[in-house]
Amino acid sequence: MRHDDRHVVNSGGAQTVLTNGTASATTVSSGGRLTVSSGGTAVGVTQLAGAALVTNTSATVSGTNANGVFTIVSGTAQNVIVENGGALTVLAGNTAINTSVGSGGVDTVLAGGTASGSFVSVGRSEVVSAGGTTVGTTVTSNGSQTVFGTASGTTAMRGGNVIVSAGGTTNGTVVSSGGREVVSSGGTTRRTQVVSGGTQDVAGGTTSNTQVSSGGQQVVSSGGITRGTGG
Repeated sequence: MRHDDRHVVNSGGAQTVLTNGTASATTVSSGGRLTVSSGGTAVGVTQLAGAALVTNTSATVSGTNANGVFTIVSGTAQNVIVENGGALTVLAGNTAINTSVGSGGVDTVLAGGTASGSFVSVGRSEVVSAGGTTVGTTVTSNGSQTVFGTASGTTAMRGGNVIVSAGGTTNGTVVSSGGREVVSSGGTTRRTQVVSGGTQDVAGGTTSNTQVSSGGQQVVSSGGITRGTGG
């Protein structure tokens, strides 16, 4: 097993840790990239603002970032930041908790994976694959959550978008001022709350028991179906 005891990755640079490789005490500066493949290990990582981390939940990664201490160990990721080309993939049977997805980052939850407490902002995305599950995601500032699986308790606000695609289901979404939920053909929502300044676009999909408060809006396009909408 190879060991890289100390490494600084500056802007435009990259460090890649492959299966069974180990890196320790890596500092990744803004514009730098650390990639840790399945079965790879990176410990003592210092991830500075604007640094990219590319990995998945079968890797082992630990260190500090703007959220404090972050870890990916034994299939559970906690407090990970993905931005500026960074990506976290949550594999089947694995979990991500409190992931922050900033500008240029992507959080993908594969079939059988679960994410809770994600925060998605600045035009970035969380993709919930068929069979994947998210709980309690917050989407804001032109961020998006695209749901092919199941999403519960998502909040969309201030330019955040929830896109419910074919086969996707959301439950208990809250769409507040500046937020939008788009229900595409084959998508399903249940118990969405649309409050003042929020919009639900039913664009070919199906909604049930949506609650539209004063100042909220539900728009039903051709092919869209709503059941039990109330105020």
